[in-house]
Amino acid sequence: MYISGETSDIRNFFMIVPHLEPTANGNKLIVSARYQDFPGVDYEALRLEEPPFYTTDFVIEYDNVTDYSVTYQPLMYEGQKAVYLYFTFKKNGYIYYKRDLIHLSSTNIVREEIPPEEREKHISSHDDQSFRYTPDITLRSGLPTITYQGMNDVTRVINYEGSTNSDNILLHYYPIFVKMRDANGDWLSYYYNSNGFQTQENPDIEGSTDYGAFMINYSKANSTFYQFVKINGITGYSCSPGYFAGKDAKFIKGSYTGQFGASSNPGLLTLSNQVNSLYNIGKQLFSITNAPSEDGFSNLDGTIEKDNILYSLTLGPIIASNTTYGFEDDTPPQTVQNPVEFNETMVSAIFSLSNNDTLILGANGKYTALPEQTMQPL
Repeated sequence: MYISGETSDIRNFFMIVPHLEPTANGNKLIVSARYQDFPGVDYEALRLEEPPFYTTDFVIEYDNVTDYSVTYQPLMYEGQKAVYLYFTFKKNGYIYYKRDLIHLSSTNIVREEIPPEEREKHISSHDDQSFRYTPDITLRSGLPTITYQGMNDVTRVINYEGSTNSDNILLHYYPIFVKMRDANGDWLSYYYNSNGFQTQENPDIEGSTDYGAFMINYSKANSTFYQFVKINGITGYSCSPGYFAGKDAKFIKGSYTGQFGASSNPGLLTLSNQVNSLYNIGKQLFSITNAPSEDGFSNLDGTIEKDNILYSLTLGPIIASNTTYGFEDDTPPQTVQNPVEFNETMVSAIFSLSNNDTLILGANGKYTALPEQTMQPL
């Protein structure tokens, strides 16, 4: 993943290869370091026809690793080539963070002692999730930022009006978590929640190279990938376009610079859906903008059938301080099966209010009694 050379000679390189190796207790996380042609070595004096070849394997985590992600930062350490390696990995169902420093000495490849604040950190503690998937890591202005998908089940109780009967409804949640370390060494949390109807999975994160901002890319059950941006201290910004419909999409590493605008340069590496047995690999560039959303006046509407009565409901628009807001989920489900799902779905996008601000909520509904023989299942 990291190659550096003094000359164009292919024998001159420093290479770092993270990978998993099987053990009796699952997989261990390994870094294989390779180097040839150390600067300053007099090969003729050593009577060597070829520059020496050095190889060393370092164990980052010893067992039970099932997934990992790594990013890096090259630097000079004691006058020699070095690289910081930032890891996030899944072990025993939990998500961890660790940083390593691997550098050259005059005669070997060395793994520097890890300072206490960079040793193994349990990132997913207290997240209340039953399962966790696909960790990914980036550097946000030099600070590690981690994302992963959670999963947990929540039971809701429905009590029916005028009846003593109740139902238990099981909902599945798939939040996308982001864990950010700040300049003081503290870890902060942020997450994209979801309703109980669509999965959110395969999160991919890219931090700004020189500002405290990051972008999130993840897919939903409809195979569309969505992009969101969070800029420290600034609200109201979004990615445009903010989605890609295809087989796969991942951020182009190192593409995000600055905060927003033409100089931010974010982009996606895309894999289009199969056509005539072929996939197309492409690139989708997008901008970060605070322009109003085109569907800000969108309403959420649906129909629920109960006791031979069709209840039609519409919520929206929501206008706060002369700004119109849509809904939290940009692709709400097309069917609503029960009152719990209705309540979980009818959630607006986040907005703020100050003293004397105006808030207007639009809503309407109607019901129609239909003969039983004309009723159709919804």
